[in-house]
Amino acid sequence: KEEEEEEEDANEAFRRVTEAYEVLIDGRKRSLYDLSRKQRVKSTNPFKNASAHARKTSEERRERKRNPHEEWREKQQRWQNEYERQQRAREAWEEEKKEAKEYRARALRRKHRVEEAHRIRVGVKLRQFWQTSSGIHKYDVVL
Repeated sequence: KEEEEEEEDANEAFRRVTEAYEVLIDGRKRSLYDLSRKQRVKSTNPFKNASAHARKTSEERRERKRNPHEEWREKQQRWQNEYERQQRAREAWEEEKKEAKEYRARALRRKHRVEEAHRIRVGVKLRQFWQTSSGIHKYDVVL
């Protein structure tokens, strides 16, 4: 009986932790949670924990006020990432073109080998025919 209660407690704790994690990773849910917390703080005694609230709001203001250097670095990083993505795409395209060119060259070499082998076989047959026959007669010609 105690084990079942412990398991239920553990499941409940895991559910709460999972729910909290989902709120933290989702920006929309996190902002709703922050807003509800602010409303709860406003509805309680305004003088209770006033200094902590002031510290928190000033930290939030500092967070909201973006450092121009950080913004510039983030923009540079986005540009760098986009440039690297384009480079990878260009390299993949070039590699694909190179493979297609090699495939066409192999296909042409194969075609020439087949044609040459056919010419050799036909030549051998013609030589055999001309060596064994006494020539062409009027009856050999089909009209």
